[in-house]
Amino acid sequence: MRAIKFSLLLVFVLLYNAGNTQVKEGFANKWEFVGTAVEEPGYTIWGTSPIWGNNGKVHLFVARWPCNLRVDPGWRTHSEIAHYVGDSPEGPFVFSDVAVKGDIESDKATLNNHITKELELTKAYAPHNPAIHKADSLYALFYIANNGINEHPSNQYICLSVSESLYGPWRKVGGDGLSSKIANEFKGGDKMAVIMENHGVVVGGNNIMDALNRFETMELCANAFINAKSIGEPISLSEKQLNEYKEQTSQEITYLTNASYNPVEEKTREEICAMACRAYKQGLMVGSNGNISVRGEGNYFLITSANEAHWNIVPEDIVQVKNGCVEPRKILDSSIFLHQKIYEQHPYINSIIIAHAPYLMAFNITGVKLDVSTIPEGWVFLQDIPNIPFSSRFLGNDITPKQLSKRIPALMLDNDAFLVTGNKLLQAYDRLEVAEFCAKSMVMSKSLGNLVPITKKHMEALRKKFLM
Repeated sequence: MRAIKFSLLLVFVLLYNAGNTQVKEGFANKWEFVGTAVEEPGYTIWGTSPIWGNNGKVHLFVARWPCNLRVDPGWRTHSEIAHYVGDSPEGPFVFSDVAVKGDIESDKATLNNHITKELELTKAYAPHNPAIHKADSLYALFYIANNGINEHPSNQYICLSVSESLYGPWRKVGGDGLSSKIANEFKGGDKMAVIMENHGVVVGGNNIMDALNRFETMELCANAFINAKSIGEPISLSEKQLNEYKEQTSQEITYLTNASYNPVEEKTREEICAMACRAYKQGLMVGSNGNISVRGEGNYFLITSANEAHWNIVPEDIVQVKNGCVEPRKILDSSIFLHQKIYEQHPYINSIIIAHAPYLMAFNITGVKLDVSTIPEGWVFLQDIPNIPFSSRFLGNDITPKQLSKRIPALMLDNDAFLVTGNKLLQAYDRLEVAEFCAKSMVMSKSLGNLVPITKKHMEALRKKFLM
């Protein structure tokens, strides 16, 4: 039998200090050894945390493990939190129950059979070093635990179990199986996000930037759906439509042998980065979704890459596209073909933005036409925004480019994105900003009554004043 003895006076000191904030100088010198607090046959006892119970008894919570194991690795593999009760700080203390056990049975590991496989982070092995406290109506039992004996001490973490009674049952905070359920949802790789009802969301990714991008996209979808319910009913894509989209996004891209930049292009790259960051801060673009392009001198244009967040993009991330070929070692999606067709068919267009602003997306996913004749600026900047059927932007389809004109600078690509053009980058951005404002005003004013648009007479006056 092996036992580690504790001074009962130390227990008393802890209890005394719990109610006395001031300790006289030299108090520690007055300690006196009284006797053994806990001695349990067959167990090594380690650490203690006392507390007065409502019944006037003193409760001790200690760590223990079978004494046939050495201290190390026994405390890391088989420790448990045991509960002892006494009538006074001097004891004696009698075993009551095991408050917290580890997630492995005692006979699963021995001195000569260590746990060597990688264990789940959600597991709490060998609870140790307890600390008991009262918090309102609950008792809070803190302790350390680990996820296996490897990589000690970096695998140690602090756990918390709570109970309404010192006799239990103890509920591990975060230990209701939720972690395992969430982890199981991510198995197979076909799911990258989980919604926990009345709790929160968990989003995964290849790296932290990818996870953040997915989270922001998820938030965009939620906001778009909420806004959409104010003006109509969201329309979901069919399995066939989703497959068509996947096929067009996987189109092969041809790369340039090399690419060179001139000072003018370097400045344009900086302007695109600044505008992308501005659009992100204004909530007009989300994560790495959408893109911004600017026509260059000659048969090429510059466009934001597909894998960089707009708030974090730098000039080196901008991609040069020349004659349908892409700058080497850059990542793009198939939207470059749409940008190229628009530039080819409309020489007056020098900038294109494809965005997913939350209020614009409400109209996008419902098919409801965005009437920009609510305010003069909306009509002057945009005049008309046609809704284009889903898949119209797909490779080999000229519907989208042909819909654009000097009178129609923007298109609503249903269940896809909002596309806006300009004779320069700032004009395209201004139109995007005005379009989102118009969409927001319509969504938010819906509860007040019906839309009252500008009359045709006023439109004609605006046309003569600003558009002729």
